[in-house]
Amino acid sequence: MEKKQPIHKLRDGRLSAAVWENQTKDGKTVASVTFTRTYRTESGLRNSGSFGRSDLLALAKLATEAHSFLLERAKTVPAVEPQEEAAA
Repeated sequence: MEKKQPIHKLRDGRLSAAVWENQTKDGKTVASVTFTRTYRTESGLRNSGSFGRSDLLALAKLATEAHSFLLERAKTVPAVEPQEEAAA
């Protein structure tokens, strides 16, 4: 089985965003975005989903760019809907 790849990637320094599309059980296409911070250790590069205060403005910029990408994509792929998360 081939590993699924994001449909779009964004990067700002050590932060990155990946835009994904998935199919729901009823056949709808939904989009989601994951964010990652890359850091270096003695054993090499690692990734984390945790962000510090100094990361937040760049993270917000990536989120805005991902949102803009999805809005533009929805114009050409109208079946794409944002993925709704269950209320906590």
